[in-house]
Amino acid sequence: VTEARVKTAALELAVGREFDTWGEFRVGLRRTTGDVDIKVGQLGLLPEGPFDQGEFFARLSADTLDDVAFPRSGLNAVLEWRGSRPDALSADFDFDQLRLSASFAKTWNRYTVLSTIRYDTTLNGVAPLTSEFRFGGLFDLSGLGRQMLSAQNVGRIGASFYRQVNDVALFPAFVGVSLEYGDAWATREAISFDDALLGGSIWVGVDTPIGPIYGAYGRTRDRDSAFYLVLGRIF
Repeated sequence: VTEARVKTAALELAVGREFDTWGEFRVGLRRTTGDVDIKVGQLGLLPEGPFDQGEFFARLSADTLDDVAFPRSGLNAVLEWRGSRPDALSADFDFDQLRLSASFAKTWNRYTVLSTIRYDTTLNGVAPLTSEFRFGGLFDLSGLGRQMLSAQNVGRIGASFYRQVNDVALFPAFVGVSLEYGDAWATREAISFDDALLGGSIWVGVDTPIGPIYGAYGRTRDRDSAFYLVLGRIF
């Protein structure tokens, strides 16, 4: 309906503490300025022009995964609160959000199961377009385009089952399948998994010195489909 280009510049300052080798806690503030330019569509459907965002945040994270690209054991979890404050940080909007993500890997011989969960919610207020949660893509509801959906609330559970196969040019190679179930909602009251989206993929991956490379085909229950070629970590 409408297409916009968003340009942003951000600065983040934080202090924190590390916990051994498994986690950290940090608090800080994040300041963002930018501009929204409507390229196609009707004016007024999206906010246009310059914007300012200022947020306090607190984040607790734990990471015991043995590999950032193709983990075979361990846990990764992140819990973050962020609050936008017009008075204290001259932000354009007043809202609070909570983000939770976790993944757990377990391996038997060459076979690994990686289970994941994601829940992002706007606790109060209404976040602007630039602070809405993006949803969709490989392993984040395979079959949809990357960040195809945008909303105030997002929830998803998933699992990927993969096997290490013969190395490709001396680099570890994997083949696998994934299944994800989730959706995006405009309000917290609307959150329900009764009509959520179901997606899955078949994929191959290679762990290279420049990062993991994935090739995949994904499809949803509603017959949306997509081919993916991705460089970089996406779990």
